[in-house]
Amino acid sequence: MKHKFKLSLFPESTFTITTSIWTGKMKLFKDDIKLEQSKDPGKPYLIPTEDGQYIKAFRNRSFANLTPGLIINDQVIQVVEKLKWYQYTMAIVPLLLCLIGGAIGGLIGGLCAYLVLYIFMKEQDNAIAYVKAIIPIAVSYVLYFFAALEFMKLIQ
Repeated sequence: MKHKFKLSLFPESTFTITTSIWTGKMKLFKDDIKLEQSKDPGKPYLIPTEDGQYIKAFRNRSFANLTPGLIINDQVIQVVEKLKWYQYTMAIVPLLLCLIGGAIGGLIGGLCAYLVLYIFMKEQDNAIAYVKAIIPIAVSYVLYFFAALEFMKLIQ
């Protein structure tokens, strides 16, 4: 995922944070220039200031957020707006496949839940995001029932 944001300490600069869906690795850019990470504990990103100094920006990991925030000078900075409770509820709906579908339902439901959260992180809070989120939820249930039918044919 890729998100652009501003920091009050650097009003003239635009920051970009990218995170890998697969590895969770994060990269931080200031005005499209990749920032280096220090070898210090916590591996902070070093943001250069106008006077030649560096400000350390630590990654703020959050279980529920797909895009981590930053901690600068002991202040937590949210890069992406936090999701609302009802958006998380929509992401839980495909996870209900775990209850009726075991491992197959859990796999399909887990992937769909992640996709729904991803959609809400990209689209934020607008009507299009809800339409885009409902589609994979419906597809996950249809896909599960087809997979279950094929599995039942395989067993018999």
